[in-house]
Order: sequence, then C-alpha cells, then structure tokens
Amino acid sequence: MSGKSRAQKGRDKKGRVAKKVVPVEQPRKISSILDRPRLAQEGARPEDGVQDMTILSDLDEFGINTNLRTRYHNDLIYTYTGTILVAVNPYRQLGIYEQEMIRRYSNRKMTEVPPHIFATAESAYYYLEHSDRNQSCIISGESGAGKTESTKFILQYLCAVTQSVARWVEQQILEANTILEAFGNAKTLRNDNSSRFGKFIQVCFDTRGQISGSVIQDYLLEQSRITFQAPEERNYHVFYQLCVGANSSPELKKKFLMDKPQSFNFINQSGCYKLEDVDDRKSFEDLCLAMNVLNVSEEMRDGLFQTVSAVLWLGNVSFEDLDGESCSVKKGTIQALNNAAALLGIPSHQLGYLAVNREITVRGHVTEIPLKVHEAFENRNAMAKALYTRTFTWLVRHINSCTNPGVANSKFIGVLDIFGFENFAVNSFEQMCINYTNEKLHKFFNHYVFKLEQEIYEAEGINFSHIRFTDNTLCLELIEKPPKCLLKLLDEECRFPKGTDQSFIEKISHEMGEHEHFIPATDNRRLLLEFGIVHYAGDVVYQVESFLDKNKDVQQAPLFDLMNSSTNPFVRDVTKYQNMLESSLELARNQAVNKQIFSSGTGTGTKSGKGKPTVGDTFRQQLASLNDVLDSTNPWYVRCLKPNHHKSGRSYDDELIITQLRYSGMLDIVRIRKQGFPIHVPASNFMEKYRCLASILDIRLPSDPKEGTRLILKTLKLPETEWQIGRTKIFLRNTVFDPLEKKRKEILSYQILIIQRYWKGFAARQKYLRTRRSVITLQRAWRARKLRILFLRKRWAAVIIQSCVRGMFARELAGELRKRRKKEAAEAKKKKKRQKEKIQQEEIAAKERADLELQQASETERQKQLYSMARLAELKAERLKRGQPADYLDQMFENLEKGDPQEYLIQINEELEQLFMETQQSPVERPEGGRTVRRKRRVQKKMLGIAEDEEQRRGEEIDPSHYTMLEFAEKFFNDHPKGSLSGSISIRKSSITKRALEDILPKQEMLRFTKSLTIPTSLIHMHDPENVHLACNIFRDLNKFMRGELRPEQINLTIQSIIAYGIERPELRD
Repeated sequence: MSGKSRAQKGRDKKGRVAKKVVPVEQPRKISSILDRPRLAQEGARPEDGVQDMTILSDLDEFGINTNLRTRYHNDLIYTYTGTILVAVNPYRQLGIYEQEMIRRYSNRKMTEVPPHIFATAESAYYYLEHSDRNQSCIISGESGAGKTESTKFILQYLCAVTQSVARWVEQQILEANTILEAFGNAKTLRNDNSSRFGKFIQVCFDTRGQISGSVIQDYLLEQSRITFQAPEERNYHVFYQLCVGANSSPELKKKFLMDKPQSFNFINQSGCYKLEDVDDRKSFEDLCLAMNVLNVSEEMRDGLFQTVSAVLWLGNVSFEDLDGESCSVKKGTIQALNNAAALLGIPSHQLGYLAVNREITVRGHVTEIPLKVHEAFENRNAMAKALYTRTFTWLVRHINSCTNPGVANSKFIGVLDIFGFENFAVNSFEQMCINYTNEKLHKFFNHYVFKLEQEIYEAEGINFSHIRFTDNTLCLELIEKPPKCLLKLLDEECRFPKGTDQSFIEKISHEMGEHEHFIPATDNRRLLLEFGIVHYAGDVVYQVESFLDKNKDVQQAPLFDLMNSSTNPFVRDVTKYQNMLESSLELARNQAVNKQIFSSGTGTGTKSGKGKPTVGDTFRQQLASLNDVLDSTNPWYVRCLKPNHHKSGRSYDDELIITQLRYSGMLDIVRIRKQGFPIHVPASNFMEKYRCLASILDIRLPSDPKEGTRLILKTLKLPETEWQIGRTKIFLRNTVFDPLEKKRKEILSYQILIIQRYWKGFAARQKYLRTRRSVITLQRAWRARKLRILFLRKRWAAVIIQSCVRGMFARELAGELRKRRKKEAAEAKKKKKRQKEKIQQEEIAAKERADLELQQASETERQKQLYSMARLAELKAERLKRGQPADYLDQMFENLEKGDPQEYLIQINEELEQLFMETQQSPVERPEGGRTVRRKRRVQKKMLGIAEDEEQRRGEEIDPSHYTMLEFAEKFFNDHPKGSLSGSISIRKSSITKRALEDILPKQEMLRFTKSLTIPTSLIHMHDPENVHLACNIFRDLNKFMRGELRPEQINLTIQSIIAYGIERPELRD
C-alpha cells in the first residue's frame, strides 16, 4: 500500500498541484559526546538556519524569526525547539513525504535525522512501544497554518511503518480523512481547505505494535456555514463535489435531482464555486471510493447524497406573508420543496406544513402556531442545519464502527487536529468556542512546558532561573469558571422564556464589566450588540446576534418524527442522532469508562439546568474530557505557522511570523528548552537502567542510587552543566541523555548478540536434531516404501509369470483335451462307419449267399449248358473235320454277356482295396525333444488326473438327497493353508510361509455363514478358469433369485442363462 492517500498525492497544503521537488536536508554529524555541549554553550548564528533553535546564540524573537526565514527560503520548513517541532506552511508541494522518506525516518531518533513531521511521529511511536504511557501529537496554529495536512502526514507515517502485511484497517483510517474533509472542511479567506470542526483521532495499537483500529471524537461542527458564507468563501466541499459529480452523469443527476451550483442559494452567496487546481469531479470519485473502503453500502450512500441534495433544495424554498402573523411557501419555490421532500422520502405537504408552523406543548397539550416570514426562514435554516449536522454525526459514528479496535485498545497515539485561533471582521458564537478551545490548549501547553517544569525544579531543588510566560488562566476563568462566567450566564439566559441576545449582553456587562479580560463596547450605540475578550493571541470582538439560538441548538422534533416514516433508509437511520449533544456526551462518558483514559475526578461538565444540554455546556465538557485525555498521555507538539495571508509560496511575512511566535510562547519555549532539563528520571530508575555501564567503566557502584548516578556521569566525563541530581530525580539535557542512551544501546546490543548467539546455537541444534530425526524417519519410510515397491514389483512379476505359465499349462491341457475330443469324435465316427460297414457287409453277405445259391443253380444250369456246348463243340469239331466253319467264340462272348456283372465289380473292388492297403506306408517318425517330452508327460499326468477324476465321479453316483455342503467342498473346493483366509476370504500370498503351506485348512472350517451374495473364485476347483468365474456368477444370481431381489423380467433371463451354461459346459453342469 502506498504511504500516501489519494487526497494527498500531487497537492500542497492549499490543495494545489506540485510544481517543484526540493532536496532533502542532510543531518549534521556529531563527532563525540562533547561536541553537542560545547555547541550549546557557544551557540550558533540564526543566519545559518540551525536545525534546533535551542543552540541559537541570539536567543530572542528576532533571532528565532531569522532562523526560520533562512530555513524557509531554503525549502526547509521544519525546525526543532528541543522536542517541539515548528512547521512553516510552504503553500506548495515539497517532495519530502514519499515512501522513501518514510523508510529514512523509520527506527531513527530525532537527533539522528533532520527535522521532519515523520521524526515526531516516529518518536511518539517509539515511546509508545518502550514505555507504559500513551502518546499524543498536539498540532496547533492559526487557520491556514497547515494543521490538517500535518495530521494526515502523521497518520500516513503511522499506517506505513506499522504495516508489516497488507491490512485493511490502515487504508480505512487514511480514507476516513477523505470523507471528513469533504463534509467538514471548507474554503475560508485564510485557507482553501480549512477544518470547520475539531477532531481527536486515537490510533490504537495491539500488543505487537500493529494498528488495530482508531476512534474519532469530533468537536463543534460550524453550522452557520451551511446557510451563509462570506464573500470569496465556500460552503463545505461536499456540496460542490456532489453538484459537479452528479451533473457529469445523467443517471446521478436524475437520482439526486441535482442542478448547477449557481442555482442553489446555500452555495451561491459568495460567488466562489471552484478552487484553484482542484477538480471537484475527481474529488467526488475519491469520496465515493472512500465510502466503499469504509463499508458504506450503496443504498446508504445514495440516501446520504440525497439528504445533502435535500439540504440544498431547502435553501431554495422561500416564503411570502399572508396576514402579518402567518406565511406560506412561495409558488415559485414549491418545486424546490417537492424536490427536498422527494429526496428525504417524506410527503411534500407535511414538510411544507412544518416549514411554516411550529408546535409548542403547554401542560401536555400541543398547540400549533403559524410562523412569520422571518421566523419561517430561520426555521428553514434550522431544518437544513439539523439534517447536515446529523448526517456528519452519522458519518463519524459509522467510521468509528468500521475502525473500532475492539479489545485491542490498551495503547494509542492521539492526534489532535482542531480549529486554530480566529479573528474575523464579524465574529459570532462559533468563533468564541473556537478561541475558547485554543485558550484551553494554550493553557495545557503552558502547564506542560513551563509551570509544571518549574514546579518540578523547585520541588527537587534544582538551580534554575524562573521564566515569565503568558498565563491565560484569567481568560479561561472569564469564559468557563462558575458561578459567574460567560458560558454559565449564556446557559441561564437560554433557560429564561423571554431571554434575548440583548438581555444576555446586559447581564454579562453587569457581571463581568470589571474583569480585566472583558472588553465592553466602547461605542454606546453598539453597547448591546457586541463585547470583547482579551485572548492570549489578541483582542477579539464578538457580535451577540443569534448567540442564544446557536447555544440552544433549536430542536426539530416534528421534523425528526416525520423522518421516522421516511422511505429513505438513511433518513430513518439518521433520526437516532436527533439528540446529538446528548449522544456526544454519552460517547465521552463511555470512553472514560471503557478506555480508562481520563484521570479520576477530572470531570467538570454537568447539564446546564433542566432539559437538554446546550451547545456551550456540551462543548465545555468535551474540552474538559479532551484535556483529561491529553493529561494522561505524553504530548508531542507541532507548532504550525502561517508565513503570509495571501497563501502564496516563497512569501515570508516577518511581522506575521513574529506575532504568532509571541502569542505561542515560542521564545519562552526556546529558553526553557535551552536552560532547563527536559529529561527527568527517578534515581532508582536511572540506576536500574544504566547499571550496565559499570561493567565497561570498570567501577563499583555504591548502594545509594544518587551516588551511583554521580559516579557514572563523572566517569563518562560528561559536563556537569548538562546534568543535575535532585532530591529524588536525575535531571538531564539531551546532550547528555543521547550519549547515555547510545552507550547503553551499544552494551545491550552486545549482550543481546551474546544471548542471541547462544540462543541461535541452541535453536539451530534443536532444529538440526529435529531435522535429523525427520530425515531418519523419512529415510526409513522411503527405504520401506522402496523395498515395498520392489517387493510388489517382484510379486507382480511373479504373478504375471505364474499367470503366463498357468495360461500356458491351461492352453496345453486345453489343446490336449481338444485333441482328445477330436480323437474321440474320430473314433466315434470310425465306429459308426464300421457299424455301418458291418451292416452293409451283412447285407452284402446275405445277398452273396442268395447270389451264391442262385449262382449254384445257374452253375448247374451252365454245367449243363457247358456239357451241351461241349457236345456242341465236339459236334462242331466234327463238322470242321468235315469242312464246316467254327463260330464258338461268338457264342462264348454272348454267354459272358448274359452273366451277372455284380460279382465282377465286387471282385475288382476287393482287389483294389487290397492293393491300396498294401501300398500305404507309415509316416517317418522324427525324434522328440526334451521340452516336448516334458510337455507330453505333464499333459499325460494332467490327463491321467482328469481320467481318474472322471472315473471316480462316474464311480460315485451323487444322490441329491444325501449331497451335503461338506461333500461339495471336499470335491470342488481348493486347498488353502491355515491363516490365509481373511474376512473377505482373500488370500494374502505374501504372508504364507512354508509351514503354512504344509498345514492345510480343513474344508469344514472353510464353510462359514455369510450374508454376501458372492463367493471368491479362489475357492472353486475347476480346470477351466472361465468356468470358475461363471460358477461364481451363477452362485450370485441364484442368491439374488432366492432372496427375491430380481425384477420379474430378469428372472426368466437368469434361469435361461444358467440352463444354457449347464448345457454348453459339462464341467459347470456337474
């Protein structure tokens, strides 16, 4: 996060853009502890522009002014007066507030760096951490001297140096300034960004030194500026920002009913609408963003801006007289009234009625009284003031709720930014309260710097010359000390029904006429119109007009009753601050009780009579509480000076600066800081703190703390003019205190280094041992994991090999079974063929027997025929002899043709078959290898086992009525070693030992009741692995069927699939 908020970037204390960056002053080196005392004794010239005015040789107001002027013209606006910082407003941007400067001043003492507002903030933060007392930064000066910017720079520094990580609360604290400046700052003749209210910001810290939140207490917002501004002045910034920002967006313009600034009576009176080099549109965007950072919801933000717009429209409502005793809203301004009512979310006619009438309660009866024209205008202004002041109060309370530190509020740094002394041509009640505040602060400053200091010197018996300073006790008594004082008389006059401003001035002239700080009017014509007070900064004349009305803070009860029924949620929420003064007093009391920051018995404020508190009495009590807060802290002062009246850079008005130096008591401050002893340490605390120096000085300290202190200081050869020993305390100047602190810091740093060395060694040893144990554990786990992975890989490889081998064996067996089945099928086929051939042969044999009988019969016939043929041949031979032709061949062929050819065919077939069988040769047998022989033996062994199982199965007829689960397990369960079956009946092969392999689990122990629908495949003993899986699936389906878990359409499919498996696979069927 940047150390500078958006409102601070690129602007000077007047709000103008930077034009020049100046070099930063380098700190002057102090060579030894004796240089500073010598320099303080001899002094330095004002023309040199020294950093600390306590070493000036010309110690008067002209020498101080010359020193300040020299530094101012060298763009060195900060100067020390001891621990008090003097800041001269440059009215332009200087490049000395960037992040680099924050780093430069962080963790540095004031004497080590050039004067700067950051050095004061760093000192306050340092002492907050190293002491048990809260700190406060009191920023004082005239209006336009730069108090508001100094406050922002202190907050910027605190948020930057404590921000170790990105935290939201620091950004909220910085952005709160953006909102408060928009609603509480305005342009005056002396300052373009003048704070028209006072605020005390308590920046709270937790035990780690980090910012935990903040609490803002506001003081006396100037209400008269809402309805009236002097020429060349402006109303509060938010009115102009809203006009410009809303007019740049049609949507916002319609939502907020905005118009140009020139059209609103409350902001067009002075004729000043813009600030030089300030963009109100950009400021409006920054304001909206700041509200987002502070968690203002969009609904509440719109309602807030609508309320601000309603205030402007109320200023445009005018009235006209009816009968001298009553009035009404002018017709030309009715639209303005309607706009205000619409923005507030209330009926227009009711708002118009409240504008021209008032209600009084007499003995419980409400009476309505019409207002005259001038009374109606005053009533309208009171409405606008009530709305705006409650809106401002709502913002302050909301900021506090967002940045509330909660329980982490034990330590805080308070930053007071309150209005400076004012003396205008026309001074009223607000100016009297503002100057009263400055009188209280000046009194506190005098008490802290002068009176308290001298009282301590006298009590301790320190040689010190008394210094005369401006004592404003009488002026404060005139304003606040009862029973007769201005505020008390003003409250009394407010309680009288017929009290007026004239009766009030008559009373104070009678009661206070002889007071040396009261100035009655010298002109008899103005005797009842004004009075004067002699303030520490000069005489101021106050006009008493509207004193009573402003002190009463006229209530608008009917208006707030109407606002309670508003449709605008923000307007409804604002009504809880109707009694704003009581709310402020209650907040102060709560802070006193909860935070314990007020000293006991210091409360001075009470209600001024019957009824509600007045503005003056409330403000008096708030200042008393503020004084108690400051009194409980260690204050750091920043005196802001205004170099000229026309707000221009490089212009230095000597007379104006000298005037401010006189009434601020700066000369007395320089003297007491130079001649006095700002460091007061009890003797016992001094010895306890600096006893460590005795070890390096090689001295033995006495038991008496004062004597021990004297011995330490003399041994260090510190000038005796720079320190004194009182009755109970040791008094030191910075020229002695700083070297002591430096020496003590060196010793403590050395001792801390020794402690750190041993501690770091111990911590490193412990860390090493923890790391070693962790490494050993990791190594053990890694080695186990590595071996486990190696074992799993080997087991997996063994399982893969086993599965491959078992697969190979199964494939061999399956192949042999297929060959066997083929052989059996071939044998069956041959058998069938042989049976068929036998039948055919029997048929052929029968036919042959029949043919043989027929043949025998025909043979007999042929014998006969042959005999006849032989006889015939003989006859033919005889004929041949006689010379006749022979035709016996023809007869022979003819007879062959007449014979049966079947016998011939059978004879031919038999001869061919005999020939084929004789010619068929057996194949050449090759010698078998060892692997083939082992495979054949393995297969034959497996086949033999299968054959034996089949013979045994065929030999043992299964009777279903006597077939028990034990018999089924004996026949079809695999063997398992004892201890190998878990609850899920899974086998952990890695845990099976050789002894376990020898000890087989009985089948009876394997039979257990289980609700599971499935059985493990490792139990089933089958030759075909696929049948094992199918058997388990069938078992599961049968269980589901018996339990009725199958849907009707699944039952038939399941039964059919089981039957199909049984038909296809004999092993599964058995």
